[in-house]
Parts: sequence; C-alpha cells; structure tokens
Amino acid sequence: MTLHRGFIALALSAIVPAYPGGTNAERTWHSIGPNWIGDEEYGSVSGRISDISIAGTATVYIATANGGIWKRENQAWQQENSGLTNLSFGSIDHHGKLFYASTGEDHRCFDCNWGDGVYKSTDSGATWDYLPSSPEQQTSVIRIGSDDGQIVWLAGSDGLKKSNNGGAVWKPVRRDGKNFLDPQAIVVLPTERAVIVGDTTGLYRSNDGGASWRPLNIHPVANLQKAYPPTGVFSALATSPTSPKELVASFAIKNNNYRGGCLAGLFISHDAGDHWNRLDIDDYFDPINRYADRDPTASCQGWYDNAVAINPKNPKEIVAGGITMYRTTDGGTSWENVGRKAALHPDIHALAYDDAGNLYVGEDGGVVEFPAGKGPVSLNEGLPISQFYGLGAIAQDGDMIAGGTQDNGTNLVRGALGNMPQIPAWKRILGGDGGNVVINQRDPSRLYAEYQAGDLQSFKAGDWADIAPPVISVNWVMPYVVTEDWNTIIAGGENVYRTTTGGLGKKPWVSLGPWPTPEPESTSTPYVTALWASRDGKTIAAGRSDGELAKFFTGSPPWMRETLDSGIDSIVVDEKDRSHAFVSLESQDGCRIAETHDFGKMRSGWLSIKSDIPDCRGATLSLFDARLFIATTRAVYERTSVSHWSVVGEGLPPVPVTALLFIPPQSLVVLTHGRGAWYLANINP
Repeated sequence: MTLHRGFIALALSAIVPAYPGGTNAERTWHSIGPNWIGDEEYGSVSGRISDISIAGTATVYIATANGGIWKRENQAWQQENSGLTNLSFGSIDHHGKLFYASTGEDHRCFDCNWGDGVYKSTDSGATWDYLPSSPEQQTSVIRIGSDDGQIVWLAGSDGLKKSNNGGAVWKPVRRDGKNFLDPQAIVVLPTERAVIVGDTTGLYRSNDGGASWRPLNIHPVANLQKAYPPTGVFSALATSPTSPKELVASFAIKNNNYRGGCLAGLFISHDAGDHWNRLDIDDYFDPINRYADRDPTASCQGWYDNAVAINPKNPKEIVAGGITMYRTTDGGTSWENVGRKAALHPDIHALAYDDAGNLYVGEDGGVVEFPAGKGPVSLNEGLPISQFYGLGAIAQDGDMIAGGTQDNGTNLVRGALGNMPQIPAWKRILGGDGGNVVINQRDPSRLYAEYQAGDLQSFKAGDWADIAPPVISVNWVMPYVVTEDWNTIIAGGENVYRTTTGGLGKKPWVSLGPWPTPEPESTSTPYVTALWASRDGKTIAAGRSDGELAKFFTGSPPWMRETLDSGIDSIVVDEKDRSHAFVSLESQDGCRIAETHDFGKMRSGWLSIKSDIPDCRGATLSLFDARLFIATTRAVYERTSVSHWSVVGEGLPPVPVTALLFIPPQSLVVLTHGRGAWYLANINP
C-alpha cells in the first residue's frame, strides 16, 4: 500500500553551519543518523529486518525493509548497496560468494514497498547486478536450489517463480494448473532433491523440480481450515543444514475466530515432511504472551511476523518467533518465553543460526544476537535504517530534530547539524509507532507528537498529556496542523476536527465536517490523508483516501467540495496567494501531480505537472521561498520549469522521503523511511 504522507513541510529560520568542505560537499547529502536509537526498554534499536543470511560464523548479512543490504563483519556494519536502485528487500540467500536478494517487502504492511526485481552478486555482496527479467512484486523468500547456484526459487505476491539459469529467465510454477497463493515459505532439501513451499492454503512438496506437487499431511491445520474458513494461512519453515530431514513449520490463521492471526499450530517432522507431530507451545503471535498487561482479546499478528529456526549444532534447539520468541532445547517438550524474559523487541521476521550455534534475530527494532549459551546482545549500533513516518520537526536554532518512526517511537536528537560529521545519539521520547511531530518555535521544550491511529499527545513541563481527537476512522499516521497561536490544532480523521485549547479541557475538539458522520462501528470509512492549513488557521484544505477534496477560506465552514479521480497524498497552498495550490494523487502509473490557480473556486481546474518525475508514489509536496519541491519514494525533486523537475543534491539513498524540513536561506533536512535523517547544506543548483 502507499504510505500516505500529506502534510505541509516546516520552514524555519536557523543558524546552521555548512558542511565542512567546498561546493561539492554542500551539494552532497550527509547522514545525520540515527546510527541507533537509545531505548529504555529495548536498549538500542534501528529499523525493520526482512531476512538474515549467515556466511560461516559471525559474518551476517541482512535484508532490510527499506534500508538495503548490510553486512556485519569484525563487529561492525557496512552497507552492501553498490548497484542497487531499490533498497526495499524481502529476502536474501547465498551459496559461497554467490548472493541473490529480492526486492519488495511482503509482510502485508501498509508501508511495505513494491519491489523492482531480483539482484545478484558474485563477490559476496560487494557489487550487485540487476536481473532484468525478474518479477516486480513484493517478495517473501528467495532460496538457492542447487550447488552451482543456477536454480533459484522465489516466492512473493505474484506467486511462485523459478529460474534454472542463474536468474536470466524466470518462469511461474503452478500446482494443479493454479498459481500458488501468496507463498511465504520455501525450504530446499538437497539430499532429498525436494522443495517444500508454504502458501495461504498450506504446505506442498515437489520431488521433481516443481513439475508436480502433493500436499503435506498436517491434518490439524487442514481441520482448522475447514472449521474456520480463513482469510489465509501464513506459514514459516525451517530446516537444519546438518540435519536436513528435520523440519519445523509454523502456521497462523487470519480470521475472526483466530483474532486476526493467532497460532494455528507449530509442527515438527523428522522425515523431510512425510509425517508431522504438533508441538505444545503458547501462542507466540498473541500480545498477551509478550506484554502481561495487554487486553486478552487484542489481535494477534501471525499475518505480519512469523519465523522459525533450528540450531545446526543441536537440532533439538528450536526457536519460534512472532510478537515474542520461544525457545526449546529438548525438541519441543518444554519451552521458554525468551522474548519476554530478555525484553526482546516485538515483531520478529527473521531467525538464523550460524555454524557455531549463535542465534541472530531480526525484528522491527533491528538485529539482536544470542551468543550460544548466553543472553541477548544488541547489534544495532552503527545501523542507520530507521523508518520515519510523516512530518518531523526542527527547532528554530537547528539544535533539535524530532521525528516519529515505525514501531520505534518518536525520537529526538540535539546538536546533529552543529557537530557534523560526528552524529550524536538519538533518544526515544514517546513509544509505539511514532507519527507527525511539531515543535513550539518560541519554546522548544513544548511539542506535539502522536502514536499511531490518531493518538495525539502534548508535551509540556516534562509531562505528556493525551489530547487525541474523537476520530472514528483515521490513517495510521494522522495528519494534523498546528497554527501560529500554538493552541489551535486541525486534525484529519473521517472528518476534519479542530481545537483552540491545545486539546485540553472538557470536549475540546469540534468536528468541522464536511462529510457525513459514519456509524462508530464502521470499518471502511474513507479518511483524511492530506491536510493543509494557513498559519492563521482561516484557510483549511483536506483530501481523503477516496479522492474527496474539501476547502474553506473564511475561518469556518461552509466548505467547497470537489472529487478528484484518486486518493490524495499531499496538498500544499501558496500562503501568499491561496488561489494557487498543488496536489499529488495516487494513480495506476505511480502518481499524478497537479496545479491550479483557481483553488478558491468550487472546481479548481487542475492541470498535470508531473512530466519527467520517474516515480512519485506517496509524494509529499512543499513550497519553500516560492519554489516547489516534492519528496518521493526515491528522491527529492525541485520543479525548475512548467513540467520539468531536477533532483536535489547528490548521494541521497533511493528510499522513501517522508518529510522536508527547510532551513533558510538554503539548507534542508529530510527524514526517510528506511535510511534515517539526512542533511543538505545547499539546495541551490
């Protein structure tokens, strides 16, 4: 899904030193972290991990959700992104120096980016070549199926694919004439000349390279499917290179009877999948087994996080991960909730052992190692892969930057621009999934921030106060605007809400409309995805996920409404001429960008100005000093003529940019969804 980020960018006055060096340095983007985030509960965190591949002992490769490929060797991380034009990865596998990595993350999340195919490396990840015939999709797993690396299996949103010639050609693999449905698991059994694949209907095995398939005999799951018709079965598989007939299979079923994705069963096979035994284990997808104070009716998350692994040094040691992680050392007779005991970050996506029996865990908070026989060690320092959501904020003097991140809270850094190239530590100031942040420019000790789904918070005098508007339907990251008087906040849910008291007091929020109020139990109501308000709050424009656009210019309704042809990602209005406005819209070819000089009329008369931007999905527009900028999923552009756009700066990784924070007269800080925050000293060509 597209990550909606419609929100006006913040322009501030600040005294910020240029990056040391000459003109080239000033036109080059520089990372300002987080190299890691300090977290009181989890120690240090970074960003979401999709897959882990271990080369021997202690050389770790990770495929990240939006930060590319990283290698850890000699206790330090280095990026392995040479030749990559897409940094959203679903999986990685290797055989010797040969590596394959598939783009597009398939964890069924709204911020999972689409992939552009598979990349191949023949030098242990130092350089990568794009395989042009590989499928563009979201991918769950890629696995090498032969010793020479010519056979490769790929599972993803477009089904199961296979290459017999090292990725030069990919062909769809079917069973009984039908495509595999969203396959998520592949295990290759070299001694058996077999491959096992798990999709939303169960597990299937082929002994002839995919020409024919038979369902595996796991009756309890089949019975559950019949009793409770699921939205889908989500599976994870693991085997041991030292005991290839040992298999573990983990299943979650997504339906109302299973609270959206609880455990359907964990099974073990000792004969390469011919026979299975169910293991007795608590539900590692259930939040109550990670957080004792959680509502026992809360949704499970087996549709999002599901991973298993077998220790090659001891096949009786098995780990299973979801929201928490369980471990057994006796083949499944008894289990320990390691995730709760070790305060492991929730949402585990990857588990892998090295040859020495050291366990590596990839989750929403980054990478943690469990050395054999020892407790957890965070490996997140030096791993700048934070995924920022929405608008961040920067204090007027440039000393403080804050932004909300995916599952790693709202975070703040001081002195990042004045100390380059040194990067100070970022600290978490609010938990959950962070969202938009606004700093009071007259008093930077005061700010607004939000948890996911509209839970707006106010910070003053060292304390947080809940000031959430009474929204019925809302985007994961709720758009809101704070006007120049600080106490007036406009927020977008199923309608537009306003408070003039900073959200405090009895019934502080008022619905301004303009759409009919849905029933409280409604689950499909469109919501505001883009919101703009003038500094004085008299002009408000709101765009919804269904293309509805509403606006008023007099401080209060009535609204003028019009319908555009797709969901609205961003709106920006010229503060000096409020008849002049821009929008970015979703479309089949990525997005549309349009301009009007008649915004004050009922029908605005939009004209397309996208032209030569290659990819502007999920775009955020911003006007700075009468110049139009756009943040996209790959770069930052400036409009340099009627329909021509130029890339701003050099060296910014090709990741989604979520916020533009301008610093007069010519500097810019951006927040990205996958590579943290970046600084450009000079935006001018």
